[in-house]
Amino acid sequence: MPESTPEDRQPVSISSELFDFLRGFCDQKGIRFVDFIEDALENAAHRHDLEGLLNDAAQLEATLKIKQQKAFRQGFQQGVLVATASFQGNLEVSRRMIPREIKNQPRPQAVAGGQLKLFK
Repeated sequence: MPESTPEDRQPVSISSELFDFLRGFCDQKGIRFVDFIEDALENAAHRHDLEGLLNDAAQLEATLKIKQQKAFRQGFQQGVLVATASFQGNLEVSRRMIPREIKNQPRPQAVAGGQLKLFK
């Protein structure tokens, strides 16, 4: 972290009751008051960073959940359409094909007219 300049520093004030309570706590636990305050301020800075990371993680998790639900719905819809079309004979489906390779196959047309001569 970059060092702060005297212009960046702002005084912090607490009530006298809180000061007395903290001083008593430090005396009771055998902690130097200055060390306790330094640790508290450092932890406060890290806590702010951690809260930001947690908020970002929560937003990413919500976005991921929405995308998963959308992908599931889309896959279900496509699966139903492919199954319906293949049952009706409009699609030729192979077990080796993946969904992107399944193409709409037109029904075979009966040969008529001048084309019949080609098969004689």
